[in-house]
Amino acid sequence: MIQMRTNSKSVFLATLMVFSTLTALAIPPTVEASEVVITEAIQIDDGGSASDRMAAVGADSEGNVHVVWSRSKMHLYYSMYSAKGDVLIKATQITNAGVHTIEHPDMVIDDEDRVHITWADK
Repeated sequence: MIQMRTNSKSVFLATLMVFSTLTALAIPPTVEASEVVITEAIQIDDGGSASDRMAAVGADSEGNVHVVWSRSKMHLYYSMYSAKGDVLIKATQITNAGVHTIEHPDMVIDDEDRVHITWADK
């Protein structure tokens, strides 16, 4: 009786695995792509500082480029450029100086083109 239950469970699990695999193969993934446009390189430089480092770069749905970086590990700066390289928001300090150290800034741009910025405070 115990052997029969074990065999039944094994057959059931094997059937479930095969069915799951076949179902996954039969459902095509939904993929969307947008047109890729390659342009001439555009240098973005606001003069900066030798202590500018740890930059993160992202682009929104309009092709605008967002840049966030650490300056002297004490300040966080943000700027935004159009897809053509025009300055939309010049380098702007977005944190106040304090007793913290700002390292490894990063950003995510959501589906509504809102920029979310994070960093490590050491």
